Amino acid sequence: MKKILHLKPMIEKLFDGAISFVGHDDFSVVLKDTAVCITDYSSIAFEFNLIKTPVIFLQFDYDNYKFERGHFLKSPYEFNGSVVRTIDELEDLFSDKSIDFKIKHRARKDFLKVIRDYENFNKTNKFLDKVIANKQQHIVYCCYNIYGVGGTVQTVINQTNYLVSVGYQVSIISMRRTSDTPKLQLDPSVRIEYLNDARSNGKFRTKLDNHLAQYSSKIFKKSEDLYNGLSLLTDFKLVSILKTIKNAIIIGTFPGLCVNIIKHAHKSNKVIVQEHREFSSHSKEIQITLLRNYPKAYKVLTLTSFQKEEYNAQGISKVTPIPNGLEDKFPLISQSGRDTQKKRIVSFGRLIELKQFNLLIESFAKIAKKFPDWILDIFGDGDEKENLINQIATLGLTSQVTIHPPTSLVYEEIYNSAFCALTSAKEAFGMVYIESFSMSKPVVSYDIGYGPKDFLVNEYNALVSPCFDTQHFAMNMERLMADENLLSQLGENSRKTYLEKYEISKVMDKLLKECE
Repeated sequence: MKKILHLKPMIEKLFDGAISFVGHDDFSVVLKDTAVCITDYSSIAFEFNLIKTPVIFLQFDYDNYKFERGHFLKSPYEFNGSVVRTIDELEDLFSDKSIDFKIKHRARKDFLKVIRDYENFNKTNKFLDKVIANKQQHIVYCCYNIYGVGGTVQTVINQTNYLVSVGYQVSIISMRRTSDTPKLQLDPSVRIEYLNDARSNGKFRTKLDNHLAQYSSKIFKKSEDLYNGLSLLTDFKLVSILKTIKNAIIIGTFPGLCVNIIKHAHKSNKVIVQEHREFSSHSKEIQITLLRNYPKAYKVLTLTSFQKEEYNAQGISKVTPIPNGLEDKFPLISQSGRDTQKKRIVSFGRLIELKQFNLLIESFAKIAKKFPDWILDIFGDGDEKENLINQIATLGLTSQVTIHPPTSLVYEEIYNSAFCALTSAKEAFGMVYIESFSMSKPVVSYDIGYGPKDFLVNEYNALVSPCFDTQHFAMNMERLMADENLLSQLGENSRKTYLEKYEISKVMDKLLKECE
């Protein structure tokens, strides 16, 4: 290896200073003489791709970098080169006796990929021509907390990311801000406006904002699920910001917010209600206000046909079922060169009673000794975390069951598993089911109502257990753990289900049509 470029200080120590940094005056010398380029996220990699020089990306801080500065690519596996996440992985790569063949073969593939995608910048020119010829439509999503995690947050992010990718101007109004950056992968092109900075108990708010935040909301109903996180501060700021928006499509994502958008938004806007729950699940107080206001919306969108039927039965007519959609990341991740772990089960969600992770742990405990080389990884955070950790310890499962913080690499974690196990007591839709399907992974689930019933087909793309039978759930997990043929067949069928109904472009085409 002649030269290694763009290394972090920690790697410099690894090589005892035997590194040459050149090219300050004439970078063409570097391009000509370099055998391998090692970088983190730099677009200089494209220069090396074009001359078939192997590139290795060391991305040990992927999540933090993405949220602080943003990436021009959407996944670690979309970078044109070999990707490693740790120094150990980098050492393993260099220790491989066939490294020369592997990285040069990859370099040739990356060269063809760049030439096809970027030659003459045709794609960029076509996109810019389209933007210039057609004034961007402004679409505004309003949600409770874009900085949090959960199905609604992931849905908003999936939709906004897609919309900016096809040329729309997209903003998000978040009622609350609870962290420095969103925990999930939001495109940096999406603009965020937050109304209440709830970080550090109001440390970043003005004195007036802190004063208003002490008082309860006056424009939201007290029976609203999210009422405790709302205040007089969010009331004033919501009404104020809505008055500034004109000639846009405004999409609300929870009942009280939708109602207030209908009441206070400028008449030039199209107000779209994105209803994530069935009508019967709302309190009587909420139901009354929905009946008064939802008919005034431009359109009401539900997630499932079951929900549409409920709203239609209440006399709300302009209702269209549009499910949540996902970008297809399977082709990219499956070509990453990493082997999927066949003996790993994953689960995702807020660690709250509704998600019933205690039942998942209990079910796994029934078969853990029979499958000592299998592991269960749970990703999430919430009030039940301590209880779940204690349950794992009590059942002697600390070597097989681990609770991890929420992750932005949900697709990668699912791909790197055998299947997904979900024990929620109730789901209006269930994004993680579709995320699993998109990665060609089946789901073990309980036979809960509404959302999952639209897409879970027992023995076709999932194994479904009676609610909430832990013995039967354990049996279904065991079937997939013991039968690779069944696992493979259900995985293929789950992928078909996703492609036919839930691929993001198909879903968003329907949504945009409803906004016309």
